[in-house]
This record gives sequence, structure tokens and C-alpha cells, in this order.
Amino acid sequence: MFVTASLASAATPVGCVLSGWLMDAIGRRRTLLLTQLPLLAGWALLVAAQSLPMMYVGRMLVGLGSGMVGAPARVYTAEVTQPHLRGTLAALASVGVSLGVLFEYVVGSAVGWRWLAALSASVPLMALLLTAPCPETPAWLVRAGKPLEAESALKRCVKSNPLVIC
Repeated sequence: MFVTASLASAATPVGCVLSGWLMDAIGRRRTLLLTQLPLLAGWALLVAAQSLPMMYVGRMLVGLGSGMVGAPARVYTAEVTQPHLRGTLAALASVGVSLGVLFEYVVGSAVGWRWLAALSASVPLMALLLTAPCPETPAWLVRAGKPLEAESALKRCVKSNPLVIC
């Protein structure tokens, strides 16, 4: 079982590097959306696993997605929030990870691993649904040579949340 558990950690650095490249290539929002796909696929494979290879692939996909999500989530937050909120929101991301691990241990002690995998799939699913309507960051749009889209995204950010200043 050690190999199965450690595969996620082995794939995480690959996700970190991949998401850094993707953020610059396709934008922060699209990268955030894309990061949820290996997480969803990995958890789904774990729920449905009928063999050790399926579990291996599922754990690797979860690790890949976990590595991919950290940087774009923090960069997106930093690019759409007021400077005085950035530190706090960046810290909350780490708190969220710690609480997620605690949740896994507590709930995992009470339910079987398939149920835990199914519950775990709800997090990337919610992230996918909540991120979909968000605009791209104006900073990335300006860098991508799309100033009109950047202006529109900025207006949308400010209109939807007065604490946000993209």
C-alpha cells in the first residue's frame, strides 16, 4: 500500500511545473479549470478501482492535479485582490490545504476509502463550478495583448466584489 499512497507525492512536482507553464500560456483562469480535470479523473478512478493499476493511475492523477492547483490559485488571487488582502488570502490557501488533510484523516477513519474518494471528488467539482463564471485576470489579459478584454474583466471584477481590484 506504501507505493499506492506515495504515487501522489511523486506526481505533485510534475503538476507544479506544468501549471507554471500553463498559467503563462493559457491564463490563470483556464489553468485553474484545467487543474480540476486530473483531480476529478483521479478520484473517479479511485472510486471505481477494480485493480491495483487503476489505483496507481488514480493516485498519480490526484497528485498531478494537487501539484497543478497551488500556483494558479494563489496567482489568480493575487492578481484580482487589493494589495492589503493578498497576504491574508494567500495564507488562507495554506490553511485550506491543512484543513483538507485533517478532513481526510477524520472522515477517512469513519468511512471506507471508496467513500472518502467520492467525497474528495466534491472539492474539485465545486472548484470547477465556482471558477467557471469567473473572469480571466486583467493582468494576464494585458500581458497577452488583449487590453479590451482586460478592461471588461476589470469592470466585471470590481462590479461583482468591491473588495476586489483586479
